[in-house]
Amino acid sequence: MKKLVLLLVFFVTATTVAQRDEAYVNAKVSEFTTSLQERGINTFFTTYRYCLGKIEIIDLGNGERCASRGTFYEVYIFWKEENGDQMMKRIDNCGMFYSVEVSTPDVVGYYMDNMEQLHENKVRGYETAEASDGPTQRTEIHNCYRRFEFTSNRGTSKQQYNLFDLTNEADNKNIHYEYNNGLKVVALDGTIDMIINENLARLRRQQ
Repeated sequence: MKKLVLLLVFFVTATTVAQRDEAYVNAKVSEFTTSLQERGINTFFTTYRYCLGKIEIIDLGNGERCASRGTFYEVYIFWKEENGDQMMKRIDNCGMFYSVEVSTPDVVGYYMDNMEQLHENKVRGYETAEASDGPTQRTEIHNCYRRFEFTSNRGTSKQQYNLFDLTNEADNKNIHYEYNNGLKVVALDGTIDMIINENLARLRRQQ
């Protein structure tokens, strides 16, 4: 009987951890972006940052921990309030963070100014001029991806790319290297890096 109880406790715990996966993150993102649209905010964008297989165990305080299942996702949503304040929201496998105002740089304005290119121009996969003897070699870090969802009155467009596609590190050079690194979405991603680094200490997890 005691063993049965222990197994039941383990199963419940495992189920709780299993919910902290991509489906959980997507549901939280959908919940929040829907709330934006209900307030009449229809221009915003979302970026997913993740490395396949990267697992995180987060200390939530009060003796509680949260573990990702398989892959840990960091998601950032950017939008502007009616008064012009630019806001950022973080969501991950362990829930939501309080929204924070980020004054500069104006990434939402950048999105609005370059909307057509951000919706239409996609990162091209790593391609070599000549076929190699085997598959192009990738290092472990190139299991990392970016996924963007751009929403405006024209609808929502998505694109995803592997960070490997932005490099020239393989034996055979990437013929799309210059094209990819000249795209507006890649420039936007670099600016987001800076904003996250500058504001990481300000982020507080919602209880």
